[in-house]
Amino acid sequence: MTQVIKIALPGYNASTDTNPDHFALYVDQQTDYILIKEKSYATVSVTGSRDIAHNLGYIPFCLVFQEISNGVWRKVFSTAIDGVGASFMIDGTNLKLIGTGTFSYRIFYDEVT
Repeated sequence: MTQVIKIALPGYNASTDTNPDHFALYVDQQTDYILIKEKSYATVSVTGSRDIAHNLGYIPFCLVFQEISNGVWRKVFSTAIDGVGASFMIDGTNLKLIGTGTFSYRIFYDEVT
């Protein structure tokens, strides 16, 4: 028996919709298809702090990295545990990058609870 997990984006019906672009999560064992949608991603320069608006109305899953030397990236956590003072905060409206340097982030539609 095939197992399917689908979480539709707002405005779409997960039971009847077949367009993968209309889902935040779509897992289908039969086709070995897994989709976790990104809302946004970018690489930005930060001096002190920088707010990135996502306006999802909930806290989304995100990944943040800081370039510590040319081409070398370190994962950033929500608390500055790496000794370089970089961190981030995220709420239902914004991702706040804290530190100085080049940051790369990815915001996903997955809600963190």
